[in-house]
Amino acid sequence: MTHPSFSLKHNQRLEFLGDAVLELTVSQMLYDIAPKMQEGAMTRKRALMVCEDTLADLANQINLGNYLRLSKDFEAGGGKKNRAVLADAMEALLAAVYLDGGMDAAEAVIHALWQPRLLAAQSDLDSKGALQAYLQSKGMLEPPKYVQISAEGPAHKRSFEMAVLVEGKEEARAVATTKKKAEMEAAHIALQKISRQDRSDEA
Repeated sequence: MTHPSFSLKHNQRLEFLGDAVLELTVSQMLYDIAPKMQEGAMTRKRALMVCEDTLADLANQINLGNYLRLSKDFEAGGGKKNRAVLADAMEALLAAVYLDGGMDAAEAVIHALWQPRLLAAQSDLDSKGALQAYLQSKGMLEPPKYVQISAEGPAHKRSFEMAVLVEGKEEARAVATTKKKAEMEAAHIALQKISRQDRSDEA
């Protein structure tokens, strides 16, 4: 991955192409995942998914900064942690995958990295809905189950511990002042855990 500070042969043309590949794929994902979402909401969701912050976060997630070629001065100034640089590098990487393996390969990478974030970011889905949608996207038809582990404290200050089970296996627990809040938090933890494990398996 080559930054313009390193060489005249750099990744900026790849960044241009990768941006288009990403936007098309995320658009298709939104279209499929949220059939009732209107155009304006889809546009806002897509913008969130392809913005610099999201690109940089995902670049950090796969340690892309370690593979950047920068000038010595730019690297010494923290170039490998620069969020704009990381975002550009992610776009270039997606373009490289597209040119090497075609759209199917690019879509596979984008789905693996972006789908958990896209599902979790849906404002019309709470954490429980997002978890169920993610499991369905993996072919799991049985919805997750929530069970109460304990309830403690006086009536005016109760504390509930709830667990979430996926296909009979406990994935996460959480404690909150209501059962609903505890279920939501457990679902959120489970979604993060399962999506991380899926990314690790795919890697």
